[in-house]
Amino acid sequence: QVKNLHQLCSKGEQNGDLVGRVYPHLVKIVNRCTASSPSQKTSTGLLLLAILQFFLDFGEAVLHDADPSLHTFFRSCLSRQYADATVAAATLKFLNQNKAKLMIAHPALLPQMLALIVVGFGVHLYVLLHLFGITCF
Repeated sequence: QVKNLHQLCSKGEQNGDLVGRVYPHLVKIVNRCTASSPSQKTSTGLLLLAILQFFLDFGEAVLHDADPSLHTFFRSCLSRQYADATVAAATLKFLNQNKAKLMIAHPALLPQMLALIVVGFGVHLYVLLHLFGITCF
């Protein structure tokens, strides 16, 4: 449903108004998801990725800095969800689709989160590093 809201906000001429109305609800969802118990984390990973995409795409319209949300996802959520192949694959897709935005708007994110990404993706590490042009081997 977050993806549907994202599409509606992308298509509308007056999307600033819709984005402004949707945004506070998404912030509440993020806060609830990150405060939930560890046993519920697996079910929230994909939802949080969809909301992060919304924040990256429409954050300027509502003056939202996506950095804290990205850090929260990588620190508290991804670190508990690394065993979930679906969340890992979706996160890799998210990083690949947003690599230009992340490298420009959030250049410190990947270096700070590299250890969690290594733990979280293990087998996919080479692909991830290659996607972001990181050479450390």
